[in-house]
Amino acid sequence: MATAMRRQSRFWKGTESWQTTFSAIVSQRLRERAHDANTPVVTLFVQNVPRDDSRFLLDCLNAIYEQLLQFKRSATRDSPHDWDQNLETGQHVEQRVQASLAVLYPLLETFERVFLILDDLDACGLSASQLLEEQLYFLQSKNVKIMITSRISLYKAALFSPSCDICDQDAPVFWTCELCRQGAHYVQICIDCKEKRGRRSHLVEPYAHIELNIGDFGDSLQELIWWELQKEHGNLGLRLESNMEWPPLSTLGKSLSSDHEAAAATSGEISNRAQGNLTMAKLRLEGLLEARNIGYLFATKDRLPPNIVAFFDNLVAQIVTSSKPEDVLGLEALKIISRTAGVTGIEMGQFKKQLQKSIPHEQSAQGLAFMRALFAARGVLNLGITDREGALAVKAYHSDFHIYLSEAYNETVAE
Repeated sequence: MATAMRRQSRFWKGTESWQTTFSAIVSQRLRERAHDANTPVVTLFVQNVPRDDSRFLLDCLNAIYEQLLQFKRSATRDSPHDWDQNLETGQHVEQRVQASLAVLYPLLETFERVFLILDDLDACGLSASQLLEEQLYFLQSKNVKIMITSRISLYKAALFSPSCDICDQDAPVFWTCELCRQGAHYVQICIDCKEKRGRRSHLVEPYAHIELNIGDFGDSLQELIWWELQKEHGNLGLRLESNMEWPPLSTLGKSLSSDHEAAAATSGEISNRAQGNLTMAKLRLEGLLEARNIGYLFATKDRLPPNIVAFFDNLVAQIVTSSKPEDVLGLEALKIISRTAGVTGIEMGQFKKQLQKSIPHEQSAQGLAFMRALFAARGVLNLGITDREGALAVKAYHSDFHIYLSEAYNETVAE
């Protein structure tokens, strides 16, 4: 059974733009809590990716080594091997990668453990990410704890959330009891139930990686909407535990404060349309601020507001204008979804067949072409579950984006 010693933590967030902020906060918190001088925190923020995949891998190894070297120098005033001694400019890039690994591995072994935060992995493309992940697997054997953020979900298992056998709540993070096996089934315990039972050596995490969706705020989004409404329009009497001094009531605020049901209905409508997505909630709030009338929310059910259309236009432009050759797959993937009638999407098998048919010159196997398309779509397409039990589907990341595609708001995507 796998233990937590070699586990990767993966977080995906669709199109949410605050992912890098999340990675920066995690890095800062880890550094604050890692009082042990022998526990460095290394961060890699993927951007300006070179075309050559091996060059990208070399750059990542270079950055990891340099940060470890800087940490060791500041912690021990020691001066280990100089990186440049091992990377002769005349070497072929693959040889330089091997030389880099030859000095990186011994350096890693001088630390009790290392935290590695890798932000926006999918930005480097499928082939480069696969090359890097091969090395991440070996880094884990050197006691490197890895956290990865991405705009897409890489594991189908992320769609199926196990439940706790004690409290019956969803448990995306869970432990199993090695002493409580019931036939072929290990008892699964959520983090709350684990904490209630104290530290137990026989409780282990039975997975090599864990993937969580940080782009879905669920019920907690409602409180954020209340906060934003009162920050802009004054105290509306919403259920917020805060000592904040709210601004004077705006014209809209006066209308809402005189009718508590209207304030609750407004926040509820924004929350329902956001579907747990922070960016979509903020766009609806921005539209309400400009309209200064709650009629804006209830009068646009059959069409998308201009600011949301502009946001989607920008997402599509990032796919269409990219110079990466595989991004033509991203555009074709959007066209397939635009022809899909339901927001639950199209079954994965059908999606793969249509993708292969739409690009006959694409020589990749169906599975590889599918993954390349998912990367090229930059988080606007997700895996989901169809109405048929257990059937995987490809769908728009948000129902508003499905409307945007299917109703031809963008001529580039329209057939």
